[in-house]
Amino acid sequence: LQHQQQHQQEAGTQALFSPDKQIHVLPDLSAATTGDAKLANVPPATPEELIKVLPDGSLTGYVRLPKIAPGQTTGDDGRLHIIFSSGCNYFQHWQSELLLASAYLVGQRGRITRIVSGCHDREAESVRHRHQTFPEGRGDHLVPLHELNRSVNDDFGLYITPSFEGAMDFPWINKPSSIDFFMKNARDELERAGETVVAILDPDFVFLRPLSQSETDPANIIATRGQGEMDGVNNPLDWVREGRPVAQRYGLEGAWVAHFDVPAITNDPNSRATTFTEKQARRTTSVGPPLLLHINDLAKQADLWAQYMPRVLKQEVDILADMWAYSIAATDLGLFHTTLDHYMVSTHGRTGQAYAFIDEWKHFSCRNPQPQ
Repeated sequence: LQHQQQHQQEAGTQALFSPDKQIHVLPDLSAATTGDAKLANVPPATPEELIKVLPDGSLTGYVRLPKIAPGQTTGDDGRLHIIFSSGCNYFQHWQSELLLASAYLVGQRGRITRIVSGCHDREAESVRHRHQTFPEGRGDHLVPLHELNRSVNDDFGLYITPSFEGAMDFPWINKPSSIDFFMKNARDELERAGETVVAILDPDFVFLRPLSQSETDPANIIATRGQGEMDGVNNPLDWVREGRPVAQRYGLEGAWVAHFDVPAITNDPNSRATTFTEKQARRTTSVGPPLLLHINDLAKQADLWAQYMPRVLKQEVDILADMWAYSIAATDLGLFHTTLDHYMVSTHGRTGQAYAFIDEWKHFSCRNPQPQ
């Protein structure tokens, strides 16, 4: 113990003891803003403000503060904060590491936080359910905190949430629940840095170019549904403003309108979501990550999203449940998204994706792959 404490002092780290006497080694949070020009005059947060120890001894909160990467700053620094949620297992750990590494390689600006849930559920390693990732392998084993706290991308933040009811059987519950927890408990840290736009990604994403809210070239925007003709449209088209999120178009269309008992989900027969037509839903809520929202909008959206998720699952257990819940919550709040097509590539040959950009890369063409 003495050796560990001495090593921590030499390394500039802090030790946090949980009631079960385990030592959790944390980075020196007071140095989290070193080199961040945008945050130079902002008082650093303290561990006591960012970490909570629950009665059962489990940690929640920022165990590693995100930093702005060294190099040429842009308007995204101190404005854009990227988040993604994952489980605590090895399968999503390597996915998350690939995302973080690719963000580093493309020169992503703004801060990025990985939100991790389920680290306190040791029994999750042995629970068997139909959504099991690796029933016979180590992919579902939990990752120790010291491994979670490392990455090729040294500027990432690590935020630990509590475990959420039902997540062991249906892991997608973690996404809205963890983001809601994050917004309720970490919003002060985002506001301390002046960040107003939050981008939500999935852990299986890989960056091919930076995500930005500060530099827009109209040639890099694909909008196949005439978003520029809509009332109250963003200007520039892909920039978030309060009350008007921006997101990637997905193939959900407006199916939730007829597919679900919406009043039972909203608990309000007069909610806006009960009046929406499939055409309206298809135009403004057929969305998925990247989801970019103003911080004030996300605080409200995450709250309803987490509430609606279990109600959707009561009507249908489907891996799209979190997306249906998101769409219904956004409609209820009047958060009509500008839906764009250029943020993501997934299934080749489908419209509404950015494969036109990929095909232009002579060294990485989907039609004629060649080594660089």
